[in-house]
Amino acid sequence: MRTSPFNIRIAGFTRRAFFCTAFFMMLMAHHSAAAQNSTDQHSLAQTRSLFDGKTLTGWEGTSDLFRIENGAIVGGRLEDQIASNAFLCSTDEFSDFELRMMIRLDGPGDNAGVQFRSRRLESHHEVSGYQADVGTVSASWFNEVIGSTSKADEGERSPVWGSLYDESRRNRYLAWGMPEDVTPVVHVGGWNELVVRAEGSRIRIWINDLQTVDYIEQDHIPRSGSICLQIHGGAPAEAWHRDIHVTELPGSTISFESKRLDNVFYSEGANYGDIDDDGINDLVSGPYWYQGPEYGQRHAYYEPKPFDPAGYSDNFFAHVLDFNDDGFNDILIIGFPGQVATWYENPGTPNAASGNWAAHVVFDIVDNESPWWTDITGDGRPEIVAITTGRYGYIEPDWSHPDMPWTFHPISPDSGLQRFTHGLGVGDVNQDGRDDIMERAGWWEQPPSLAGDPVWKFHEVNFSERGGSQMYAYDVDGDGDNDVITGLAAHGYGLAWYENVGASTERDRTEGDLSFIQHIIMNERPEESAFGIAFAELHAIDLIDMDGDGVKDIVTGKRWWSHGAQGDPDINSKAWLYWFQTVRSVNRTSSAEAEGGIRVEFVPHLIDDNSGVGVQIIAGDIDGNGRPDIVVGNKTGTSIHMQR
Repeated sequence: MRTSPFNIRIAGFTRRAFFCTAFFMMLMAHHSAAAQNSTDQHSLAQTRSLFDGKTLTGWEGTSDLFRIENGAIVGGRLEDQIASNAFLCSTDEFSDFELRMMIRLDGPGDNAGVQFRSRRLESHHEVSGYQADVGTVSASWFNEVIGSTSKADEGERSPVWGSLYDESRRNRYLAWGMPEDVTPVVHVGGWNELVVRAEGSRIRIWINDLQTVDYIEQDHIPRSGSICLQIHGGAPAEAWHRDIHVTELPGSTISFESKRLDNVFYSEGANYGDIDDDGINDLVSGPYWYQGPEYGQRHAYYEPKPFDPAGYSDNFFAHVLDFNDDGFNDILIIGFPGQVATWYENPGTPNAASGNWAAHVVFDIVDNESPWWTDITGDGRPEIVAITTGRYGYIEPDWSHPDMPWTFHPISPDSGLQRFTHGLGVGDVNQDGRDDIMERAGWWEQPPSLAGDPVWKFHEVNFSERGGSQMYAYDVDGDGDNDVITGLAAHGYGLAWYENVGASTERDRTEGDLSFIQHIIMNERPEESAFGIAFAELHAIDLIDMDGDGVKDIVTGKRWWSHGAQGDPDINSKAWLYWFQTVRSVNRTSSAEAEGGIRVEFVPHLIDDNSGVGVQIIAGDIDGNGRPDIVVGNKTGTSIHMQR
């Protein structure tokens, strides 16, 4: 009846290999059809038509300037001047999406556009928001906009097809295609395909397969709104629109309800599990467990001790498991680096509500700032993977007597590793069926037998200079082998994935070495990110399929005040909490097709700006509705973020 986060994670990993292989085969089968436009896992989302070819159902606007003719929506007219800009808008709003349509422009007016993430201004004919421009404008004026020194003849026009304009807000072009690039691809007086892709802060536009815009929004601009068809005021013109389809990207359908349970700093981690055996998950953070499903009632299981956020807690990691097989889940706490690991024995219903539980100190020194609690031996029960006495290894209970001191099994020589070492991961890097250990300088390969505590073979890879937090082996690009995901500096900047490109030489194949290519997801400067965001201190990372598309996503954020008020690289910035949506797509470029054509992007989605992470961040289906939630314990207190 109880659900353990540990068991959920193990089950998820067993499904990984099958999905990745099937998904990759699907992408390849789709490849030829996608050469003219991107195809990715978003094609698994529902694509719907916004126009049935017969009625204006689902649209609202200036009826006398918009009509249906020959299966198209026509805006404007060729007989008369158009008094002012007019818009026909979808009654539905869209956030992250890909919009596709065919559009044709006739008449001397020669200017129209497609609005998105837009809203009507109150008591005004205008619509405010982004616009994918269509048609032409004065060449002399547009040369000034784009910084061109070319001289334009009087009356000369420049194409702005696919340029990005900010209508009735900042009233300027944000990005554009160069006229010399756009002119050859536009079918003047004919049908042209317009594609708009809006993902988080990133906006991309294509005209007839030419990418004209790749824009990163760095202002705080609304990211949802209607799609509107515009006909520009002025000389007579008609804008024809047909085959209007929109695909809502999975990330756009996800939102979170955030709730602060406690404002006091007790711990740097939190977790969940069924503590009172009622079939409902509860939360564990610091000295308390919070009773589900409302989490408003908390119960202490050891004497509460608050900590000053300028300093440190003695409670870093929390895990939930029934250690003594008595039918009630217990709580494992891994303390400050270099200190003890203790599990607290649940006394059982009805006495579990409060009081000091029996504490079993099972190991004296657990080093590293990102120890794992996972089944590294493959026996079906978890171990602590960490450092002690300068060596990597795992700490294993005698499950017949779990309250007795646990045993450390070293897997590496003593290299003087200290307790504040950063960065640690567990996963099957070489896919031999056995989990390996990753660290900032490479990975340790698990041998076929663990009898006698052999030293594992080390493969040197410079994953990070200073070490990040939790590291993961996962097939990011869906090509059938496992890549590595890691933060670059727990107290600095950087998030990256390392593409596994296999053995580079015959010697590497013999010795089992693998080569990796670094791909930056986010770094110190916004321009280093494909989506224009940057924050520091990614001291906790989780990996989970957040949007239900079968591909795992990254959950991370800023460890706020990790070294006190003045100790952060980006001092006193907000306590960001994000999930990065893993998006695999078939690249539009011919060169990418020759290389296999799969590209990976990580689309950032803000969850909260007043939570952040501790040294542990846990994502999982806490409330049992089939969608992952997040629990955080850190210097801001304890909070939950429930996906709705």
